[in-house]
Amino acid sequence: MAPVSLAAMKMVGVNVAADPLFSFAYSGVNGGMILVSADDPGCHSSQNEQDNRHYAKFAKIAMVEPSDSQEAKDMVKIALEISEQFDTPVIMRITTRICHSKSIVELGCREETAKKPYARDIQKYDLVPATARKRRVVVEERLRKLAIFAELTDLNRIEWNDRKIGIVTSGNRLSICAGSIRSRRILSETGLYLSVADRKNQGLCRRSGNSLCCGRIGALSGRTNESSRDCLHRQRKSSDDR
Repeated sequence: MAPVSLAAMKMVGVNVAADPLFSFAYSGVNGGMILVSADDPGCHSSQNEQDNRHYAKFAKIAMVEPSDSQEAKDMVKIALEISEQFDTPVIMRITTRICHSKSIVELGCREETAKKPYARDIQKYDLVPATARKRRVVVEERLRKLAIFAELTDLNRIEWNDRKIGIVTSGNRLSICAGSIRSRRILSETGLYLSVADRKNQGLCRRSGNSLCCGRIGALSGRTNESSRDCLHRQRKSSDDR
């Protein structure tokens, strides 16, 4: 892994950084690059509740979202590996609950890497229109490769239990859902986001009686940023109706 970079900011800071971020998505990276976006659902200490998962979809780049302290640590390394493997910046989306939580984590071994020299490449980094048009083709091909990776990576996983209802969720919503219904429901955690259809979760829908999407952006539910509480309330109401 080459020398890397990480920029951290609240969600509204990404609005300011959006101009270079979208260009960075076209030019790619040299060493790995992570943009940490601290979102604030519930507006505990911010002026709005914007959901920066949309930036990953808009910019056609990958995004990881940890569900606890261990994943927050582990996903930094994984995101850097994704960044270098696919030549792309990666957004790491964390939320208030994750930022204010703490738990014991298992540490790994530090890896020392050699410095990666900068190579002058006008056709990659000089994003005048003639170059950017060519790079758009590269962006689309990279997205296709990331989609294949998303289907194979352990970041997206399914925990099978009772198959009557499936829960598709990510981030801290996983802990909320798991604490309530892990013993009785299927849980699908989406740790890696892409702006493409998620065949793994579509397969979950086919193999379970019903599916609920908790706080997730995707084509499965047709909803955006629905809270876990709303999902669970809807699930219980549906059960009561039956």
